[in-house]
Amino acid sequence: MWSSGVMSTNVASAIFLKKHTHAAVAAFLMFTSVWYHYDMTNSPVAWLDKAAIAIYMIYGISNAFKHKFTQENCVYFIILISTISIGLFLYFYGLYTNSMCFYPDEFYCYIYHGFLHAFCSLGGHSAMYIT
Repeated sequence: MWSSGVMSTNVASAIFLKKHTHAAVAAFLMFTSVWYHYDMTNSPVAWLDKAAIAIYMIYGISNAFKHKFTQENCVYFIILISTISIGLFLYFYGLYTNSMCFYPDEFYCYIYHGFLHAFCSLGGHSAMYIT
């Protein structure tokens, strides 16, 4: 549950960069993630959290690709694409093989899920800095 708090860095960065919509979407994702991890038995909250993840990813990617791919922002695009790929891999491969974020042992499950949150947060930061 506490790894969801890493999204607070995205909220703070977005506010600092005066990207208020990005801050609101990141805050919504952080709120739904903490709520879901607090009460994992609540199915509507799980769907709300998945919707928030999709909204955050679509918003960040669409804003990033509105900008021209230049030498100055090349690193941010590479980080964005890499972190999205790693996040999708950790989630869906783990779901398919009952490993990583879905590992039966809770300790390892939470470690992988923390990595998922960290990578996705990094991707959100890179999306903000593409200008």
